[in-house]
Amino acid sequence: MLGVPVRFSFFVCRLAVLMGCVSGLPAEAADAFEPIYAVDFRQTPTLDPQFWGRITGVSPSHQVTYTEGDHNLAFADGVLRLEARSQWLPNPLHNHPKAPADQAAIAGRAISSANVVSKTYFQYGRFEVVARVPDSAGSHPAIWLQGKNQGQYGEIDLMEAIGRKAPGVGFVTVHYGQAVGALAKQTASRPLSAGFHRYTLEWTPDRIQVFYDGVSVLSVSPDLGKADGRDALRQPMQLRLNLAMGSRWSGDPDLAALPVRFDVQSVKIWRYVPL
Repeated sequence: MLGVPVRFSFFVCRLAVLMGCVSGLPAEAADAFEPIYAVDFRQTPTLDPQFWGRITGVSPSHQVTYTEGDHNLAFADGVLRLEARSQWLPNPLHNHPKAPADQAAIAGRAISSANVVSKTYFQYGRFEVVARVPDSAGSHPAIWLQGKNQGQYGEIDLMEAIGRKAPGVGFVTVHYGQAVGALAKQTASRPLSAGFHRYTLEWTPDRIQVFYDGVSVLSVSPDLGKADGRDALRQPMQLRLNLAMGSRWSGDPDLAALPVRFDVQSVKIWRYVPL
């Protein structure tokens, strides 16, 4: 991992998997991971500004505008709460000559929401998020990693929950290819009960594996993204947490059901340690 500006929130266990000193690791894991970041919002009701940033503005692919500040982001009941609200916000890039065409075409959005992103790009590691997702029509909460994507595209979706398939289905998808418009993917899904679940990604040079509550849902090789000089699934990636609403996949949102909430209880990150 390249220059990770994070605080060591608990004791480092150099050979975490082999020595069994990090709780919650799947028993079948054969790689070593070293803890580098942890936050439990039940004890720490804040976002560390050195670690986390925000993505703002209209979304070309969803019917939301992502805001800054605390309008769509709150700490309540021991969680970080991303909340989608009924609110018309004009797009300052509408008809702007220097804006991307898909952004300039949007006058505004009728829903505001929040999009949280790590300021650091990680290359491999273990990522664990405990969260409770909404199942309102049109909702599209996600926990995912997106690459730097310079001349290629790579994305690992630990969890996406799609309102029109609610309640209780989580999707795991690995996207890879030359560009967003021409991607291949590997995907799987798993039923979910209501309440909080633990979503875990283990990403190494040889393996991408996602677990829901300790049960493996999808396991693939990063070689899937290797072609024509590209290695899309081995490039550095950012961790993202966002609540989108309304897309071709999730369906139209139910405005009467707003506000919709995506609750995150904790986030933990381990660095991959080659054996």
